[in-house]
Amino acid sequence: MLDIRKLYTSATNSIQKEMEEEEKLSADGRAARMSNHTPGVHKRHYETAKIGWEARWFDRYHRFLGETVHNCGAGFSFRQEPISKDQQTEALQFLFGELAKFNSTDQERMVNLSCNSHNMHKFFGLPCGFGKTLSVLIPVVVEKLTNRFSGCRVFIVPYSFLKDSLFAAFESKLKALAGSIDIQCYSAGSITEYESAGLTQNNPPDILILTMDAAATLAQYHPALLRSWKDADQLIGFFIDEIQTLISEYHFRPVIQHLRRLGHRHQSKKAMGQNICLKKMASGRWKVQGVT
Repeated sequence: MLDIRKLYTSATNSIQKEMEEEEKLSADGRAARMSNHTPGVHKRHYETAKIGWEARWFDRYHRFLGETVHNCGAGFSFRQEPISKDQQTEALQFLFGELAKFNSTDQERMVNLSCNSHNMHKFFGLPCGFGKTLSVLIPVVVEKLTNRFSGCRVFIVPYSFLKDSLFAAFESKLKALAGSIDIQCYSAGSITEYESAGLTQNNPPDILILTMDAAATLAQYHPALLRSWKDADQLIGFFIDEIQTLISEYHFRPVIQHLRRLGHRHQSKKAMGQNICLKKMASGRWKVQGVT
């Protein structure tokens, strides 16, 4: 119930805003009273943080010093032409046979966004078994079959057992490309404060599957590695599976709180209206897809 109330107040803050500062919004007096708050209490305790305000603040600072500030999509300049619907269908049939077709318009739209939308965060909420992993598989197959540049896609799962099953599924589906595709999979035991599991700055894998603990450790202790991939245009983005766990398990899994480092240094999931953890993860330079 508290989450629903916070969602409602965030919506009213955005729509019926009375106060708009550098980093936050607050609703007008009428909207505050509809939430059973006085205007003063609403402004002090129920304001909504503006996504990316820290990044915009530092952008202005660096512009003042004469630096050129690039837009969020600058890291994806290697994509010179979009992946067509025909190419997406060919990749689907490469994976599942010549009669394969998309299960729904939502699935087809998800794949098209994953292939061609590189300047926004994305959230895909499809039922279990509706092929959300195609958001990774289809663009990778197209890149390999057409000899396009293929960067690294980091797939983050909340639990270790999902890591193993996902790795097996990717290997099985992409076995025809085994000689040209690199899939790596790590848990927290492989990535530590002093060890990055053999990941190097010059040669990231095509698909990197990490548990949430491993991803948080990588962000906390090896930011230079991630930044080198980004600076070399080798990182496509982060794909967060079961993204609702970032909210439901935030308060009792400290590792999720460490994932905010991905947002501060790079780019993570943008969630309009959330008053808790996700709003703090959207001030970087990389884009993320969340699936549930």
